[in-house]
Amino acid sequence: MHASGCPHCCKRRQQTGAVSNGCYYFRVTSIQQDAVASAVTSWHSVPVSDVEDRAGVRVDLGLSTSEARQRLARYGPNRLREEQRAPFWRDFVEEVCEPMLLLLLGTGVLYVLFGQLVEAGFVWAIVLAMAGIEVFTERRADNAIAALHAIAEPQALVRRDGQPVQVAASEVVPGDVMLLEAGRRIAADARLIDSHSLLLDESALTGESIGVDKSADVVLPAGVPLAEQLNMVFAGTTVLRGRGTAVVTATGMRMELGRIAELAEQAEEGP
Repeated sequence: MHASGCPHCCKRRQQTGAVSNGCYYFRVTSIQQDAVASAVTSWHSVPVSDVEDRAGVRVDLGLSTSEARQRLARYGPNRLREEQRAPFWRDFVEEVCEPMLLLLLGTGVLYVLFGQLVEAGFVWAIVLAMAGIEVFTERRADNAIAALHAIAEPQALVRRDGQPVQVAASEVVPGDVMLLEAGRRIAADARLIDSHSLLLDESALTGESIGVDKSADVVLPAGVPLAEQLNMVFAGTTVLRGRGTAVVTATGMRMELGRIAELAEQAEEGP
């Protein structure tokens, strides 16, 4: 840890306009961070030596708890956009439109035409009850699945306040320093700072079943395809071997996984 007036930190403050809290970590303002986030889209083209300044974090210390909280409020949870649940009445109408229930409704109409109103009411009551029970059962199952997802939410190992801590993947923010190890799933897109025999399974993102060797020291041109960005790790992929350290560059819908989800949504909506 440097003294508060050390040349190293003063130089960084002059370069970035950052505010140092006793050199514990250097911090750029929210305006600067947002400008950096919008300006730096090709993190694979950024040298390792520049990543700290661009991301507003010191790799050896990570974000402080308060800074991580502020960034979470600014950028939002690290989640893909969830599909909005249809209102109850729409699900109910869809159930009523099932062929068997439509047949029963038609039977009720015939009873009305023949003057048998009691029988018609009885048939329609059965239709309403069956549709209601079906919608209730489906919604209860959806709630149970959502609860299981919440329990099984993946964890990320990050460095904060100078210490490695486990946090929920949804709490990972841009600038977080992720610690990668075999068997761990990547929680967000990140630029590698350090790597040792790092091999990732990127099949969920690229479709390639063969593991990809990663290297922090590589600096690539801006137009390199996703599958060839060897100094980046992406959300949804898994570490097969080795270890590494990476600075988070994108979370939520700003990740490559989020862009794919958006394209899929647009494809479903059609022209």
